[in-house]
Parts: sequence; C-alpha cells; structure tokens
Amino acid sequence: FSTKINVGQVVNLIYTEKTATSFICTWDEATNATYYSIEVKNANDPSLFDESYEQVETELTVTNLKSYTQYTVIVKGMNGDIEGEAYEKSFANPAYAAKMLGEGVGQI
Repeated sequence: FSTKINVGQVVNLIYTEKTATSFICTWDEATNATYYSIEVKNANDPSLFDESYEQVETELTVTNLKSYTQYTVIVKGMNGDIEGEAYEKSFANPAYAAKMLGEGVGQI
C-alpha cells in the first residue's frame, strides 16, 4: 500500500527590490511542498548565468547579475523526489528596461 503525494504548482511569482545587479523573488507556498527547487537563468544565453538553489523559504535573493540582461526564474515545489509543475517567469532588470526606453522602444 502506498499513497501518491501530489505537489501543487507554485503561484504568484513576483520580483521585488530590483536593481541592475540583483533582485528578490517571492512566491506563494505550493500545496504539499516541503522545499523548492529554483533555477535562475540568463534568458538569452543560459551559459552566461545558470544558478540552481534548493530551499524551504518562499523568498530568494539573487545577486551578481549583469546590467542590460533578461533573466528567467523557474520554481518547482518539491516533496522528496516528487516534483510539482514548474512555474516560469522572465524579468528584465531596470538597467535593461532603461536602455530599451533610451533606444526609443515604447516611445510614440
């Protein structure tokens, strides 16, 4: 007799306190998750930045980022070796957004 544990999907992944070189991301707890598997990647070229974290907390501070770069965060709730569905969200740091606006993007 065995019971299958279903791990819910992480929701409400948001970025706060964004700077050109760091950000904090938070998310809501996933049902039945005992910890979280997090990947942070350079959205355009993961070979330039690809970090992995495992933690119990629902907040992560990411540092040592490069200006003018877009990053993707992928978070999965975990329970032992059971994975919940991944939640993915990309983020362009403020310096990247300022550069885009300075080049006429979004201007009328």
